[in-house]
Amino acid sequence: MDADLVHAFRTLLAREPELRRSVRSLGDPREAAGRLAQIGALHGLPTSEAEIMCHVRRLAEPTGPEPLTDADLDGVVGGTAAGDRWLATFYKLLF
Repeated sequence: MDADLVHAFRTLLAREPELRRSVRSLGDPREAAGRLAQIGALHGLPTSEAEIMCHVRRLAEPTGPEPLTDADLDGVVGGTAAGDRWLATFYKLLF
């Protein structure tokens, strides 16, 4: 996904809170990506679930040695599922 498409999704979801809620209500990253692809198709923002997942995967990858954040440590201690981190990346990306 290029920066213009991400910006267009952010603008759309900011303008239409019901669409934003429909994505945020999903607990599975693949479901969220599928829903975003559906929203995109309906609003002239062509993308696919696979493209969205690839983009989020790239964003979620560490870029180098960085200290653990409090959220990272909480995930280790509390056993946070990887899906929670993916969803957090989705929300960071789009909201």
